Amino acid sequence: MKQPLGFVDRAHPNHVCHLHKALYGLKQAPRQWFRKLTEFLLQFGFQFSRADPSLLVYNRTTTQLYLLIYVGIQITYTATGAFLHQSHYARDILTAAGLQDSKPASTPISPSGTRTAPLLKPYDNPTQFRQLAGSLHYLTVTRPDLSFAVNTICQSMHNPTIYDYTRLKRLLRYINGTQHLGLPITRGSLELTTYCDADWASDATDRKSITGFCTFLGNNILSWSVKKQTTVAKSSTEAEYRALAAALSDVIWLHRLLLDFQIPLDKPTTIFCDNATALPLAHNPVFHARTKHIEIDHHFLSDHIHKQTITATHLNSEDQIADILTKSLPTTRFITLRNKLTISALDR
Repeated sequence: MKQPLGFVDRAHPNHVCHLHKALYGLKQAPRQWFRKLTEFLLQFGFQFSRADPSLLVYNRTTTQLYLLIYVGIQITYTATGAFLHQSHYARDILTAAGLQDSKPASTPISPSGTRTAPLLKPYDNPTQFRQLAGSLHYLTVTRPDLSFAVNTICQSMHNPTIYDYTRLKRLLRYINGTQHLGLPITRGSLELTTYCDADWASDATDRKSITGFCTFLGNNILSWSVKKQTTVAKSSTEAEYRALAAALSDVIWLHRLLLDFQIPLDKPTTIFCDNATALPLAHNPVFHARTKHIEIDHHFLSDHIHKQTITATHLNSEDQIADILTKSLPTTRFITLRNKLTISALDR
Protein backbone atom coordinates (compact mmCIF):
# COMPACT_ATOMS: atom_id res chain seq x y z
CA MET A 1 0.00 0.00 0.00
CA LYS A 2 1.25 3.52 -0.76
CA GLN A 3 2.08 5.65 2.23
CA PRO A 4 -1.06 7.67 3.10
CA LEU A 5 -1.10 11.45 2.79
CA GLY A 6 0.13 13.07 5.99
CA PHE A 7 2.08 9.98 7.05
CA VAL A 8 4.80 9.84 4.40
CA ASP A 9 8.25 8.92 5.73
CA ARG A 10 10.39 11.82 4.54
CA ALA A 11 13.53 9.69 4.71
CA HIS A 12 11.95 6.99 2.52
CA PRO A 13 9.16 8.65 0.48
CA ASN A 14 9.14 5.88 -2.15
CA HIS A 15 8.67 3.05 0.33
CA VAL A 16 5.35 1.25 0.60
CA CYS A 17 3.51 -0.21 3.58
CA HIS A 18 3.41 -3.98 4.07
CA LEU A 19 0.04 -4.94 5.56
CA HIS A 20 -0.34 -7.89 7.91
CA LYS A 21 -4.09 -8.11 7.24
CA ALA A 22 -6.80 -6.38 5.20
CA LEU A 23 -7.16 -2.75 6.22
CA TYR A 24 -10.57 -1.08 6.40
CA GLY A 25 -10.98 1.35 3.52
CA LEU A 26 -8.84 -0.51 0.99
CA LYS A 27 -10.48 -2.22 -1.98
CA GLN A 28 -9.37 -5.66 -0.74
CA ALA A 29 -11.05 -5.28 2.67
CA PRO A 30 -14.69 -5.94 1.61
CA ARG A 31 -13.63 -9.02 -0.31
CA GLN A 32 -11.73 -10.43 2.66
CA TRP A 33 -14.63 -9.70 5.00
CA PHE A 34 -17.14 -11.38 2.66
CA ARG A 35 -14.83 -14.38 2.32
CA LYS A 36 -14.71 -14.76 6.11
CA LEU A 37 -18.49 -14.42 6.41
CA THR A 38 -19.29 -16.95 3.68
CA GLU A 39 -16.85 -19.52 5.09
CA PHE A 40 -18.86 -19.37 8.31
CA LEU A 41 -22.28 -19.55 6.63
CA LEU A 42 -21.36 -22.41 4.29
CA GLN A 43 -20.70 -24.58 7.34
CA PHE A 44 -24.40 -24.31 8.24
CA GLY A 45 -25.78 -25.38 4.87
CA PHE A 46 -25.99 -22.10 2.95
CA GLN A 47 -25.12 -22.24 -0.75
CA PHE A 48 -24.14 -19.60 -3.28
CA SER A 49 -26.81 -18.48 -5.71
CA ARG A 50 -26.08 -19.55 -9.27
CA ALA A 51 -27.12 -16.13 -10.56
CA ASP A 52 -25.46 -13.92 -7.94
CA PRO A 53 -22.44 -15.13 -5.93
CA SER A 54 -23.10 -12.46 -3.28
CA LEU A 55 -26.50 -14.04 -2.54
CA LEU A 56 -26.55 -17.01 -0.15
CA VAL A 57 -29.46 -19.46 -0.18
CA TYR A 58 -30.57 -21.96 2.48
CA ASN A 59 -33.15 -24.62 1.54
CA ARG A 60 -34.17 -27.28 4.02
CA THR A 61 -37.62 -28.92 3.78
CA THR A 62 -40.00 -26.08 4.75
CA THR A 63 -37.27 -23.55 5.58
CA GLN A 64 -36.05 -21.10 2.96
CA LEU A 65 -33.57 -18.34 3.77
CA TYR A 66 -32.04 -15.76 1.42
CA LEU A 67 -29.13 -13.70 2.69
CA LEU A 68 -27.70 -10.66 0.92
CA ILE A 69 -25.57 -8.19 2.85
CA TYR A 70 -25.87 -4.48 2.07
CA VAL A 71 -24.14 -2.31 4.65
CA GLY A 72 -25.66 1.13 5.20
CA ILE A 73 -29.11 0.66 3.66
CA GLN A 74 -31.90 1.56 6.06
CA ILE A 75 -35.05 -0.59 5.99
CA THR A 76 -38.31 0.61 7.50
CA TYR A 77 -41.23 -1.81 7.56
CA THR A 78 -44.62 -0.36 6.67
CA ALA A 79 -48.22 -1.54 6.55
CA THR A 80 -47.82 -2.38 2.85
CA GLY A 81 -44.26 -3.78 2.81
CA ALA A 82 -40.89 -2.12 3.31
CA PHE A 83 -39.13 1.14 2.53
CA LEU A 84 -35.44 1.23 1.52
CA HIS A 85 -33.48 4.44 1.91
CA GLN A 86 -30.04 5.88 2.76
CA SER A 87 -30.89 9.18 4.43
CA HIS A 88 -28.08 8.82 7.00
CA TYR A 89 -25.52 8.15 4.27
CA ALA A 90 -26.79 11.10 2.21
CA ARG A 91 -26.47 13.36 5.26
CA ASP A 92 -22.89 12.20 5.82
CA ILE A 93 -21.96 13.07 2.22
CA LEU A 94 -23.51 16.52 2.52
CA THR A 95 -21.66 17.15 5.78
CA ALA A 96 -18.36 16.09 4.20
CA ALA A 97 -19.01 18.58 1.39
CA GLY A 98 -20.10 21.33 3.77
CA LEU A 99 -23.44 21.61 1.96
CA GLN A 100 -25.82 20.36 4.66
CA ASP A 101 -27.43 23.82 4.83
CA SER A 102 -27.37 24.54 1.09
CA LYS A 103 -30.39 25.65 -0.92
CA PRO A 104 -32.07 22.57 -2.49
CA ALA A 105 -32.11 22.19 -6.29
CA SER A 106 -35.16 20.89 -8.14
CA THR A 107 -33.23 18.45 -10.36
CA PRO A 108 -29.86 16.70 -10.01
CA ILE A 109 -28.38 18.12 -13.22
CA SER A 110 -29.31 21.14 -15.30
CA PRO A 111 -30.65 20.50 -18.82
CA SER A 112 -28.71 23.55 -19.98
CA GLY A 113 -25.25 24.72 -19.05
CA THR A 114 -22.61 26.93 -20.63
CA ARG A 115 -18.94 26.00 -20.38
CA THR A 116 -17.27 29.40 -20.39
CA ALA A 117 -13.47 29.69 -20.42
CA PRO A 118 -13.12 30.46 -16.67
CA LEU A 119 -15.18 27.37 -15.79
CA LEU A 120 -12.91 25.11 -17.84
CA LYS A 121 -9.94 25.75 -15.56
CA PRO A 122 -8.86 22.77 -13.39
CA TYR A 123 -10.61 22.53 -10.02
CA ASP A 124 -8.11 23.26 -7.24
CA ASN A 125 -9.07 20.26 -5.05
CA PRO A 126 -9.39 17.21 -7.34
CA THR A 127 -9.01 14.79 -4.40
CA GLN A 128 -12.12 16.22 -2.73
CA PHE A 129 -14.00 16.05 -6.05
CA ARG A 130 -13.12 12.37 -6.49
CA GLN A 131 -14.06 11.51 -2.91
CA LEU A 132 -17.46 13.17 -3.15
CA ALA A 133 -18.25 11.90 -6.65
CA GLY A 134 -17.13 8.38 -5.80
CA SER A 135 -19.19 8.25 -2.60
CA LEU A 136 -22.34 9.10 -4.56
CA HIS A 137 -22.17 5.79 -6.45
CA TYR A 138 -23.40 3.85 -3.42
CA LEU A 139 -26.29 6.26 -2.93
CA THR A 140 -27.69 5.23 -6.32
CA VAL A 141 -28.42 1.77 -4.85
CA THR A 142 -31.71 3.17 -3.53
CA ARG A 143 -31.88 6.32 -5.68
CA PRO A 144 -32.11 5.56 -9.42
CA ASP A 145 -33.08 9.21 -9.99
CA LEU A 146 -29.43 10.09 -9.25
CA SER A 147 -27.93 7.55 -11.65
CA PHE A 148 -27.59 9.69 -14.78
CA ALA A 149 -26.14 12.69 -12.93
CA VAL A 150 -23.66 10.54 -10.98
CA ASN A 151 -22.60 8.72 -14.15
CA THR A 152 -22.08 12.04 -15.96
CA ILE A 153 -20.10 13.68 -13.16
CA CYS A 154 -17.89 10.65 -12.57
CA GLN A 155 -16.68 10.82 -16.18
CA SER A 156 -14.65 13.87 -15.09
CA MET A 157 -12.86 12.16 -12.19
CA HIS A 158 -9.48 12.15 -13.94
CA ASN A 159 -9.18 15.91 -14.44
CA PRO A 160 -12.15 17.80 -12.94
CA THR A 161 -12.73 21.43 -13.88
CA ILE A 162 -14.52 24.23 -12.04
CA TYR A 163 -17.51 23.52 -14.32
CA ASP A 164 -17.53 19.89 -13.19
CA TYR A 165 -17.47 20.98 -9.55
CA THR A 166 -20.43 23.34 -10.07
CA ARG A 167 -22.39 20.40 -11.47
CA LEU A 168 -21.36 18.25 -8.51
CA LYS A 169 -22.54 20.98 -6.12
CA ARG A 170 -25.91 21.14 -7.88
CA LEU A 171 -26.31 17.37 -7.52
CA LEU A 172 -25.51 17.63 -3.80
CA ARG A 173 -28.04 20.45 -3.44
CA TYR A 174 -30.67 18.22 -5.05
CA ILE A 175 -29.79 15.45 -2.60
CA ASN A 176 -30.08 17.94 0.27
CA GLY A 177 -33.70 18.55 -0.64
CA THR A 178 -34.53 14.87 -1.23
CA GLN A 179 -32.65 13.01 1.53
CA HIS A 180 -35.93 11.49 2.71
CA LEU A 181 -36.69 9.76 -0.60
CA GLY A 182 -36.24 6.04 -1.15
CA LEU A 183 -37.78 2.93 -2.69
CA PRO A 184 -40.99 1.33 -1.39
CA ILE A 185 -41.30 -2.44 -1.73
CA THR A 186 -44.89 -3.67 -1.87
CA ARG A 187 -46.76 -6.84 -2.68
CA GLY A 188 -48.06 -7.29 -6.18
CA SER A 189 -47.61 -9.00 -9.50
CA LEU A 190 -44.51 -11.09 -10.22
CA GLU A 191 -44.40 -9.97 -13.85
CA LEU A 192 -41.17 -8.46 -15.20
CA THR A 193 -41.36 -5.30 -17.31
CA THR A 194 -38.39 -3.40 -18.75
CA TYR A 195 -38.09 0.12 -20.17
CA CYS A 196 -35.11 0.78 -22.42
CA ASP A 197 -33.82 3.98 -23.99
CA ALA A 198 -30.73 5.51 -25.61
CA ASP A 199 -29.64 9.12 -26.04
CA TRP A 200 -27.84 9.17 -29.38
CA ALA A 201 -24.46 10.94 -29.70
CA SER A 202 -25.25 13.10 -26.68
CA ASP A 203 -21.66 13.60 -25.50
CA ALA A 204 -20.10 16.37 -27.59
CA THR A 205 -16.58 15.29 -26.62
CA ASP A 206 -16.72 11.79 -28.16
CA ARG A 207 -20.27 11.49 -29.61
CA LYS A 208 -20.91 8.23 -27.80
CA SER A 209 -24.49 7.43 -26.85
CA ILE A 210 -25.95 6.75 -23.41
CA THR A 211 -27.81 3.53 -22.61
CA GLY A 212 -30.42 3.51 -19.86
CA PHE A 213 -32.87 0.84 -18.78
CA CYS A 214 -34.92 -0.14 -15.74
CA THR A 215 -36.82 -3.30 -14.90
CA PHE A 216 -39.84 -3.66 -12.63
CA LEU A 217 -41.13 -6.73 -10.80
CA GLY A 218 -44.79 -5.85 -10.57
CA ASN A 219 -44.83 -2.28 -9.28
CA ASN A 220 -41.37 -2.48 -7.70
CA ILE A 221 -38.27 -1.30 -9.53
CA LEU A 222 -35.81 -4.17 -9.42
CA SER A 223 -32.85 -3.24 -11.58
CA TRP A 224 -31.56 -0.20 -13.48
CA SER A 225 -28.48 0.91 -15.35
CA VAL A 226 -26.91 3.99 -16.92
CA LYS A 227 -23.87 3.44 -19.12
CA LYS A 228 -22.07 5.18 -21.95
CA GLN A 229 -21.82 2.93 -25.01
CA THR A 230 -18.28 1.80 -25.82
CA THR A 231 -18.40 2.67 -29.54
CA VAL A 232 -19.93 5.51 -31.54
CA ALA A 233 -23.34 4.69 -33.04
CA LYS A 234 -23.91 5.93 -36.59
CA SER A 235 -27.65 6.38 -36.07
CA SER A 236 -30.25 6.60 -33.32
CA THR A 237 -31.51 3.18 -34.42
CA GLU A 238 -28.10 1.64 -33.84
CA ALA A 239 -27.79 3.30 -30.43
CA GLU A 240 -31.25 2.08 -29.42
CA TYR A 241 -30.50 -1.41 -30.68
CA ARG A 242 -27.39 -1.66 -28.54
CA ALA A 243 -29.41 -0.43 -25.58
CA LEU A 244 -31.97 -3.18 -26.22
CA ALA A 245 -29.20 -5.79 -26.23
CA ALA A 246 -27.85 -4.46 -22.91
CA ALA A 247 -31.33 -4.51 -21.37
CA LEU A 248 -31.88 -8.07 -22.61
CA SER A 249 -28.66 -9.23 -20.92
CA ASP A 250 -29.94 -7.84 -17.63
CA VAL A 251 -33.35 -9.47 -18.11
CA ILE A 252 -31.75 -12.87 -18.71
CA TRP A 253 -29.77 -12.49 -15.48
CA LEU A 254 -32.95 -11.53 -13.59
CA HIS A 255 -34.69 -14.63 -14.95
CA ARG A 256 -31.91 -16.77 -13.45
CA LEU A 257 -32.09 -14.87 -10.17
CA LEU A 258 -35.86 -15.31 -9.88
CA LEU A 259 -35.45 -19.04 -10.44
CA ASP A 260 -33.15 -19.12 -7.41
CA PHE A 261 -36.05 -17.59 -5.49
CA GLN A 262 -38.32 -20.28 -6.97
CA ILE A 263 -40.37 -17.67 -8.81
CA PRO A 264 -41.42 -19.12 -12.19
CA LEU A 265 -41.91 -16.84 -15.18
CA ASP A 266 -44.81 -18.15 -17.23
CA LYS A 267 -44.69 -15.54 -20.01
CA PRO A 268 -42.11 -13.44 -21.88
CA THR A 269 -40.74 -10.26 -20.33
CA THR A 270 -41.89 -7.13 -22.14
CA ILE A 271 -39.17 -4.64 -23.09
CA PHE A 272 -40.57 -1.23 -24.03
CA CYS A 273 -38.68 0.87 -26.57
CA ASP A 274 -39.67 4.21 -28.12
CA ASN A 275 -37.59 3.91 -31.30
CA ALA A 276 -39.92 2.88 -34.12
CA THR A 277 -37.12 1.74 -36.47
CA ALA A 278 -35.18 -0.41 -34.00
CA LEU A 279 -38.11 -2.73 -33.24
CA PRO A 280 -38.74 -3.99 -36.82
CA LEU A 281 -35.03 -4.73 -37.05
CA ALA A 282 -35.21 -6.79 -33.85
CA HIS A 283 -38.20 -8.79 -35.07
CA ASN A 284 -36.78 -9.41 -38.55
CA PRO A 285 -34.69 -12.62 -38.62
CA VAL A 286 -33.26 -11.66 -42.03
CA PHE A 287 -29.84 -10.07 -41.65
CA HIS A 288 -28.85 -7.17 -43.91
CA ALA A 289 -25.40 -5.93 -44.86
CA ARG A 290 -26.25 -2.43 -43.62
CA THR A 291 -26.56 -3.81 -40.08
CA LYS A 292 -23.42 -5.93 -40.19
CA HIS A 293 -21.65 -3.76 -37.59
CA ILE A 294 -24.29 -4.76 -35.01
CA GLU A 295 -24.48 -8.39 -36.12
CA ILE A 296 -23.96 -9.94 -32.66
CA ASP A 297 -26.58 -7.73 -31.01
CA HIS A 298 -28.97 -8.45 -33.89
CA HIS A 299 -28.73 -12.23 -33.56
CA PHE A 300 -28.81 -11.99 -29.74
CA LEU A 301 -32.09 -10.06 -29.75
CA SER A 302 -33.73 -11.97 -32.59
CA ASP A 303 -32.84 -15.29 -30.98
CA HIS A 304 -34.47 -14.43 -27.65
CA ILE A 305 -37.53 -12.91 -29.31
CA HIS A 306 -37.91 -16.17 -31.26
CA LYS A 307 -37.45 -18.19 -28.03
CA GLN A 308 -40.08 -15.95 -26.39
CA THR A 309 -37.73 -14.93 -23.62
CA ILE A 310 -38.86 -11.36 -24.32
CA THR A 311 -41.27 -9.36 -26.41
CA ALA A 312 -40.02 -6.00 -27.71
CA THR A 313 -42.86 -3.48 -27.79
CA HIS A 314 -43.13 0.14 -28.91
CA LEU A 315 -44.42 2.90 -26.63
CA ASN A 316 -44.71 6.66 -26.92
CA SER A 317 -41.70 8.71 -25.87
CA GLU A 318 -43.83 10.50 -23.26
CA ASP A 319 -44.31 7.17 -21.47
CA GLN A 320 -40.65 6.12 -21.67
CA ILE A 321 -39.59 5.89 -18.01
CA ALA A 322 -35.96 5.16 -18.95
CA ASP A 323 -35.74 8.70 -20.37
CA ILE A 324 -34.72 9.83 -16.86
CA LEU A 325 -31.66 7.55 -17.08
CA THR A 326 -30.26 8.90 -20.35
CA LYS A 327 -30.42 12.71 -20.23
CA SER A 328 -30.94 15.78 -18.08
CA LEU A 329 -34.57 16.87 -18.02
CA PRO A 330 -36.67 19.93 -17.12
CA THR A 331 -38.14 19.90 -13.62
CA THR A 332 -41.72 18.89 -14.50
CA ARG A 333 -40.69 16.02 -16.75
CA PHE A 334 -38.04 14.86 -14.27
CA ILE A 335 -40.44 14.72 -11.31
CA THR A 336 -43.07 12.92 -13.40
CA LEU A 337 -40.60 10.16 -14.34
CA ARG A 338 -39.13 10.05 -10.82
CA ASN A 339 -42.61 9.25 -9.53
CA LYS A 340 -42.97 6.51 -12.15
CA LEU A 341 -39.73 4.99 -10.85
CA THR A 342 -41.72 4.72 -7.56
CA ILE A 343 -39.17 6.89 -5.72
CA SER A 344 -41.07 8.50 -2.86
CA ALA A 345 -41.03 9.52 0.79
CA LEU A 346 -41.82 7.07 3.58
CA ASP A 347 -45.57 6.46 3.81
CA ARG A 348 -46.39 4.90 7.14
